[in-house]
Amino acid sequence: CDIAVAPEPRSLFVATYNSTGPEVVWRSAGTTLGEFWGQVLTMDTTSNRIILRLSPSYSRDYTIYVVEVGGDLIAVSHNRGNSWKKQHAPEPVIDMAVEDEDTIYIALHNGFIQKSTDAAWTWQDDVDSGLSKINMLSVAEGGTVLVGGSNGEVAYSLDGGNTFTKIPEDIGDGSVQVKDDINYKENGIIYASSDKGVYRWSIGVSTTWQQIVKESEIASLAVGSEGTLYALKPSEGVMRLLNPSTS
Repeated sequence: CDIAVAPEPRSLFVATYNSTGPEVVWRSAGTTLGEFWGQVLTMDTTSNRIILRLSPSYSRDYTIYVVEVGGDLIAVSHNRGNSWKKQHAPEPVIDMAVEDEDTIYIALHNGFIQKSTDAAWTWQDDVDSGLSKINMLSVAEGGTVLVGGSNGEVAYSLDGGNTFTKIPEDIGDGSVQVKDDINYKENGIIYASSDKGVYRWSIGVSTTWQQIVKESEIASLAVGSEGTLYALKPSEGVMRLLNPSTS
């Protein structure tokens, strides 16, 4: 399953999988989120898995994407899920990141990334990220594309996905999650987690990763609106760093 929490107008979107039928996206809205649910999309996939991605400006553009992981189906709604347009990716998708209502990036096999600027209607040529295999994508404030690999690697693009720079030093051997600092536009700081812990890097400044959490098996990262960094360790719970850019 997957879940997306939309800001104003407040809504919850949940994706459910079904090995014997189509996948479904549900929406809950109103004053008591999660009490009442309505089906807003069905997607008959071959991989039996879909993910949800909101536009960073959802409160203004009401845009949500639904993507088939391991397949090529993409659906986009610009009106909070009330209606949808279905498109296709050029190849099976590993992950997607949304920059704005029309600009998206998809991770493909063998470390390649492809971009669309018209909500998946057409696609630019694929670009080599420099990584052997991609685990995830995200877009930092200002449009920097961040790429977490499956073998401890991290790369980024400062020019809208035209070129990518791989950080020479890896941070382990496992899958990497990457998030930008709350003040990324000012300090260029990103955080990355792997099987060895959580690390910090300042783009254009750092020459080596700085380890800020030594716990292993970090599965996910999140940055709160106040700047707190949260690291999920499934076997123990959630850790937090109140001042991750300086700790």
